[in-house]
Amino acid sequence: MRTKHIGVIVAVAGFGLAAAACSSSSAPASSSPAAKASSSVSSASTTATVGSQCSTVATNLKSKKDELAGKAASSDPNLQGLVAAAQAAGVTATLDSKGPITVFAPDNQAFQAVETQLKSASKTDVKQLLEYHVVVGKRVTPAELASGTPLTTKLGPPLHPGKSGSTYTVNGADVVCGNIQTKNATVYIINKVLTPTTS
Repeated sequence: MRTKHIGVIVAVAGFGLAAAACSSSSAPASSSPAAKASSSVSSASTTATVGSQCSTVATNLKSKKDELAGKAASSDPNLQGLVAAAQAAGVTATLDSKGPITVFAPDNQAFQAVETQLKSASKTDVKQLLEYHVVVGKRVTPAELASGTPLTTKLGPPLHPGKSGSTYTVNGADVVCGNIQTKNATVYIINKVLTPTTS
């Protein structure tokens, strides 16, 4: 029954779900203006958000650095579809786990596109689908996305990241705003619900 539900969802919906410190052997980094500048650039490039819509989406989420991912997402109007699905499927504990984790969070429009199919799926199917959007044990950086190296998900099957021009992608979905830091997670908001793959 579970396989049937996932098959229906995939067939009908066509699913696309601390910077390193610099040190000097001759003098403390704080004594060198050049070292300070270098450290600041490194830190900024590591923590800066990426995505063409960061100026208009995730405003609330970006202010929740001290909150766990699930709780932080619940405050952001762009992620209410994800929050509702996570609560219904019992995945909130995963989003609020100790971490580190990386969450590829479909936005509301992505969930609206598959709403009918998700309503007919079982709780287990939705749980597995959402677990495919979570990488456990690491905060994935934009550089890692651009490298194209597959990412192992909590569900098991890998995600396939990439970069096309200035747009970061995962399984062909665009990152509309990402590298957003919460207490336990790095979050990338994407524009499609992702399809579990076998390889």
